[in-house]
Amino acid sequence: MHAAPSSEYGTPRWASAGLWWERGGWFLPAFVVIVLMRWRFVGAPITADEGGYLAEARAWGRGAVLYRDVWVDRPQGLLLMFWLWDAVGLGSPEGVRLLALLACAVGAASCGVVAGRLVGPSARPWAAVGAGVFASLPQAEGFIANSELLSCSVGALALAVLVCAVWGRDTPSLRGIAAAGFLGACAFSVKQSGLDAVGAGMVAVTAICVWGSWTRRARVLAVPCFLAGFAVPLALMALHGAVTGWDRWWYAMYGYRADQRSALKNADWQNYHDTSRVLMPILWPAIIVMVIVAVWLVWQRRFPTIGFFVLWLGLAVFAFMLGGQFFFHYWVIFGFPIGTTVGALVSRIPLPWLRAGAAVVVLWSPFVNTVRAVELSDAEVGLVLSNDGRLVTSEQIGEWFESRRKPGEEILALCASAALYGNVDTDPPYPYLWFALIPQVPGARDRLVSLMVGDDAPAYVAGFQPARLCDPSGAIQQSLDERYRVVTTVNGIAVYQRI
Repeated sequence: MHAAPSSEYGTPRWASAGLWWERGGWFLPAFVVIVLMRWRFVGAPITADEGGYLAEARAWGRGAVLYRDVWVDRPQGLLLMFWLWDAVGLGSPEGVRLLALLACAVGAASCGVVAGRLVGPSARPWAAVGAGVFASLPQAEGFIANSELLSCSVGALALAVLVCAVWGRDTPSLRGIAAAGFLGACAFSVKQSGLDAVGAGMVAVTAICVWGSWTRRARVLAVPCFLAGFAVPLALMALHGAVTGWDRWWYAMYGYRADQRSALKNADWQNYHDTSRVLMPILWPAIIVMVIVAVWLVWQRRFPTIGFFVLWLGLAVFAFMLGGQFFFHYWVIFGFPIGTTVGALVSRIPLPWLRAGAAVVVLWSPFVNTVRAVELSDAEVGLVLSNDGRLVTSEQIGEWFESRRKPGEEILALCASAALYGNVDTDPPYPYLWFALIPQVPGARDRLVSLMVGDDAPAYVAGFQPARLCDPSGAIQQSLDERYRVVTTVNGIAVYQRI
């Protein structure tokens, strides 16, 4: 008999291949899919959220006071992430898209770990691919580094750490539970609603503590360990908020949403209907397959963890509804739970041909719609996928400004175009970079008028909207007429220089 082919170390080749697959090779299909779905958009113009977050993070790193000199209705963790990314030399429009790609890869791998732990190793590649696909949908702006994607990726990582610390173990790892709590709070520090994944995990841990077979010590300490880990980032956020201005921090964290925009206050239901008309047809095949397979497996009593996945999906719906504005990128919140759940369910279909058929049904629509999005021009990407036709113009104005500005000169997007600030290497002269904030945040409009009529008025102004929209009094328009002159026009947008 001939010996089995061996590797350099004497291990059979088939065994080496299996070891490679077990140690992480199972994630390779998901990574390839994520790269293919996102690569065309790496060079597409930066969006308003990305540009605003990047500019504010840069300004914060240069000494600006957060929530005073630059303002955003998000916790510090989001801008800290952008600041760190900029600090390593990737603070550019292309670099920000690489951040989104990395975040999606981390989230998808975490989802694979979760499915593998709860369902079995065969579920890992299926769940990772599913999560990567649905979190990368161009129609949901999945390719951009929005707070939803970044927060959900950290939340998925927290959930993966949690299930590895508790699931299928006679004795849980209390350190792992504490680490999961820490990461869960980090997800919250990126966006306030980013608790769906780790929230579902914590409910499961609490149930195990009540009805499980752990030792009494483990049941008593599990939840406190999670809360202790969760408290550390919260304490750091609150400490920074107290140092920089408690009232401003608290308003950004909670007050703005409570006063101005949430599911219970001025919710934009028309925007919900508009975005759902685009996204739901893409999601329906996955939802239908998910329900059919779940009902069959529950009837066969072969999927005892279905309750956990239902809980995660339910909390994702809650997180989605919480914001109240329902932009396209809100739908990224569903990417990881839907992808993980449908991947785990499909992996349990016993017949290979039926399993492959279910995968085709689930993935066909996302792939077809991705191909359609890839064919769009840069101008169409902004208009069709982000509902913002100013992105190319912001990029071109940024290039023009960078080519001629002198040290210390700034440019103001009037009334607003946050994307512009992501294309220039100067700090915003005005704290509120998004149009909706100007009439909604107390004092924002008065501060803009004071800037434009004062001695510190910016050297350049790009007139993206008529001045009357942000200043009905006419003071800003008067300042433009008397103190500025038009020096160029880019795609119909006048750029003014101070005389």
